[in-house]
Parts: sequence; structure tokens; C-alpha cells
Amino acid sequence: VDLLSNDLIYRLSNYNPTKNKFYKQYREELNLDTAYKTGIQTVNNAVNDNSGQSLFGLYQSQRTRRVTRTPFASALHAYPEREIEVATVHFWLGNEKLGNVLKDIVKYTENVIREQNGYKYKLRGIELPSDWQQAIESTFAVAPPKREVEIDLSQIEQLKKESEAIRDRLIIDESQANDLKPVQPIFEKEKPEVVVQKVPAEAHAKREITIDFAAAEKLTRDSDEIRKRLTSEDELQEQDFDKAPALTIERPEKTQVGAGYLLRPNGTPDHLLTDLPEIASILGNSETDEAKIARMLMQNNWRASLENIQSIINNQFANVIIDQINEKSFDEIGDALIFEENETWVVVEDYRDEIEYILEHPEYQAVGMAAAPDASAETYPDLEEQWQAFVIQMQPYHWDALAALLSGVDIQTRLDAIAHPLHKTGNLLVDEINEHAQESIGDIIVDTLENPPRILEDEQDNLVDLLNWAADRQLIEV
Repeated sequence: VDLLSNDLIYRLSNYNPTKNKFYKQYREELNLDTAYKTGIQTVNNAVNDNSGQSLFGLYQSQRTRRVTRTPFASALHAYPEREIEVATVHFWLGNEKLGNVLKDIVKYTENVIREQNGYKYKLRGIELPSDWQQAIESTFAVAPPKREVEIDLSQIEQLKKESEAIRDRLIIDESQANDLKPVQPIFEKEKPEVVVQKVPAEAHAKREITIDFAAAEKLTRDSDEIRKRLTSEDELQEQDFDKAPALTIERPEKTQVGAGYLLRPNGTPDHLLTDLPEIASILGNSETDEAKIARMLMQNNWRASLENIQSIINNQFANVIIDQINEKSFDEIGDALIFEENETWVVVEDYRDEIEYILEHPEYQAVGMAAAPDASAETYPDLEEQWQAFVIQMQPYHWDALAALLSGVDIQTRLDAIAHPLHKTGNLLVDEINEHAQESIGDIIVDTLENPPRILEDEQDNLVDLLNWAADRQLIEV
């Protein structure tokens, strides 16, 4: 685990914490990147203790591929050209079981850190064995601070002098005590005079003393007063610690540029309204189904059943719209915005402030469908009409998948890597491309019966030209 970079961990998992609110605010102060790796290493150690194998070995895919290379490929030589096997490797990207486990470990680790630092909200959608949870909690457990006592040596010396002085006053001189005679009762016969023998020095510990109780009381009061002065500073520090807020990170006032519902008001607390543009991008304008669902959830204490959500959506399935919301959320905030818990859909707490602020902002409410950009209105006169329709439907990740198909190298691996951050499969991306092609040009362009899928031979040249055209028009990143 120590050899894995955080970027690779985030790619392997189905969770990208770098986009969430907590990470963006406290990454440096709380060293979150290291904490995530520590959480994974903790679970890895627990798995190793119980089963003798690593976390990655436990969820290792059975699917493998041979890595082959041609020796001296770039050199001139007379040897026969043939490929040799370099290694047989397992597929890690696209491993759904491993990805979900890593996601839950990272999320639970973050929740532990959130709780320790007094952060109010928790991440949702975590399914992790209880013993793994306990292992993570133990690793990040914070030991209570040791009580520190500062001793004023000058006060101790003064106390010592005062104590010795009082002790001297309490002990009556032994020679005076020897002169004392017992008082004879009046009804008793006179007894011979008692001779008090002087106590030798070696028996000094057994000598009789007379205690002045008034002086002893004064000594007690003086000692209590000095003890209070010695411990007052420590008690004050302990009291301040108990009352201190859990998260005390000072940060400068942030400034926002923009207008309307994308503008973060001055004086807003650090943890509120930090992701207005991202949430606005997820919701779209005020008349979208996404905005309607968000408003309905907000008005119902941020939770509702699928049946109730469906009642406000016309000509669409509510679960499809929710999936669309969460697909956008993965791109914008690194995680889902709406989770299903006990057959109820719940909005995560982190972003409720942004949703409420946007939905209730007058300028957002005035933004209707007419203000939304219409992608279908854009035309590309240098393309045939059928290819124009195809291009309009293509998303950036579709272009990436098309480039992987046209490359002919490690096709399935590259498709899975493109699909993984979208919480899809490589084959699903291919199916979407074929659906767009079927609707626009009347036929599919990828043969899905092949393994891996292949571009149809008669469309190969057309798609190479189309990909180059898209790159020239900056529709895709090269």
C-alpha cells in the first residue's frame, strides 16, 4: 500500500475525495492524503492477520492478460522478430469489488477524522465489516493529553520555611515538659513525687509533645492557599481545553467572483456555501427534473421515497433522473449527492446549504429553460447531417472510448479505465456509442460480438477522420 500513490488509489476506488467539501477545506491541516493511505494499510494489516493474505490479494480478479514485447524492436538486427512474454498481470482497474472496498475504507477513514475534529456531517453509503471499522478507529484514536503541572520552586521553598516555623511552635521544648508535674486529684492520697527521666537522644522519636490546635489550623489554611496557587494555572489550562472547539482552524476570508446564486456572500462561515458552482451545474436551471427533485427533497426534510419522487416527474422514471444527478455529482463533487437508505432517498448533509441557497435565490428561480444552452441547436455545416446528429450526442468520454477502439491497443483495459470514474463499464460505453450511431446514421459502428469490441471495418476510415475533425474543433482533448 505504501508504494501506491493517492491518485492511483482514487482511480482504483469508486470515490474521489479530492472534490468534496471537507477535503478541499482541511486537506493540508489534517494531512488527509496520508490519512487515507493509513486507513487502507490498517485494513490490509487486519486482513493479513486474519487470512495471511493482503487486501489486494483478497479481492484480486481472476481475469489476467499476458504482457508481450518484441525484443530490439527499434534496433537493426538479423535475429528473427518474435514476441516474448514479459509478465502475466491481473486486471485492477474496473475491479468493482476492490473498488467498492477501497471507497468504503477511504470514506470511513474520513468520517473518523471528521468526528475527531468536530465536523458535523458524515459521508454516506458505507458498507464495511465492523472489525475493519474498529481497526480504523483504533489506529486514529487520539490519546487524551497528559496533565501538566507547573511547580513554582520559590513557592515551595517559602512553604517549607513556613512549615518548619509552625512545627517549631507546635513542639514544646523537651526540658520544659520534664518540669511539668501531674495534678493530683483532691480525693486521692498524696503520692510520692514522680521523677521524670530524661529521654535519651536515641529514643527521641518517642518523646511526648503538646499540640497547639489553633496553630495547626492556621498551618492547614496556609497549606491550602499555597496548593491553590500552585495548581491554579494547570486547572485553567484544563478548563480551556475542555471548552475548546473541536476544529479551530483559522482561515482568511474567501472572496468570490460572479453574480447571483453563484456568489458566496461575504461573512459566510467557512464550511458553508463553498461549492455553489458545482451544485448549480448538477441541478441545471430551475425547470429541470433535477431541480424539481432537489426542491421536493428539500421541502420534505431532505428525504423521500421513490414513489413520492416519481409523483412530481412526468414522462420520466425517477430513478433514471436520480442516476443522472449522481453521475453529474461524481464529476463535480467526487461522490453521489443522493443516497438510498432503507428504501428512502436522502440528500447528503454536506451540500444541503448550497442546494437550499440556490433553489431559494430569486435569480435562480428566474432562470428558465429558455436560458439553458441548447446543444442540439449547434450545427456543424462541414459534416453531413447524419454525422452532425451523431457528434451532438457524443460526450467527452465517448470520444475517449472511440479513440481507444481506433487505437487497437489494450482496448478493453483502456475502455474500463475510461468507464471506471463514471461508475460504468467499458462495454456500456460501447453500447452508448452504438445507440447514438443507430439513432443518427442508422447503424452501429462497433462490433460487440468481438472480444474485445472492434470498430466495423467499413467505418474505420470515417471514424478516424471524424476523430481528427473533433480534435481540430477542440471538442475533445488530445
